Amino acid sequence: MVNQKIEYVSLDGESCSGIFSFNLSKQDFVRLQLKYQPGILETCQAMEADKNIVGAYDLLADLIESAYGVREGDLFVKNRTAFGRDSRPDLANFKFHPAFDELMVMLMSDTPMLLDFFRNLTNVKMTDEEFELFAKKVKDEALVTAPAEIPEKTEDI
Repeated sequence: MVNQKIEYVSLDGESCSGIFSFNLSKQDFVRLQLKYQPGILETCQAMEADKNIVGAYDLLADLIESAYGVREGDLFVKNRTAFGRDSRPDLANFKFHPAFDELMVMLMSDTPMLLDFFRNLTNVKMTDEEFELFAKKVKDEALVTAPAEIPEKTEDI
């Protein structure tokens, strides 16, 4: 879990500061691993090699949106939609908060900070090598436990 102090300018032009919390659950990590094939780390490396800044920005924005929430005791609560409505409006749409802009600028301009932020989103401390092995293991487990694709129905003539 990361508690990040972010200084930003409010919509009223006032300087503000706040502590924002981010945590990436195993479920969130699996979703991101499956979304960014062949995996988050491999996708990041390919984007870096291709100098794909737009792709890197989108991946980072997705990561931050997936991780944003509040700690309530032993729980880390994120916004969820129930019956078409936000169940926690206070957690909805962080990407529109001025602090989101500042965090994106901070992370996109400081690679060591970005790596530290990403690594600390989970509650397991790891070296780079351990993190890569964990990412691969989670992805492999998700692929093994994912439901098989349902074949398309063919009509007999």
